[in-house]
Amino acid sequence: MSSDEEARVWLREHFLRTLTKLNGVEAVFTMHENITVTGQYECSSADLKYFHVSGLKTPLGNCKQSLLRSSDVISIDFKTPSSLFSLPVSTTISSTTVSKDCLQSQ
Repeated sequence: MSSDEEARVWLREHFLRTLTKLNGVEAVFTMHENITVTGQYECSSADLKYFHVSGLKTPLGNCKQSLLRSSDVISIDFKTPSSLFSLPVSTTISSTTVSKDCLQSQ
């Protein structure tokens, strides 16, 4: 495996591990038209096209369980406790980089 391939494997693995740690974390989703909605991030689809959110609060009302299309999401700001990561990191993730299926901690 080339060093570029190894780097991609390492990045993908750590990206998925980060998303696993974010399961169940409160998040603010910025949508098109600068609309913000909040809820608890649960997971995303394997193809990264949908986010499962529980307790979604929107300007029009609340939903217990929702799927957000990643194409409608501009950014996600995770409200993470500082102890979640060993190093200081930004937890705002662009909608172009989001998870695999509902990952479970291993």
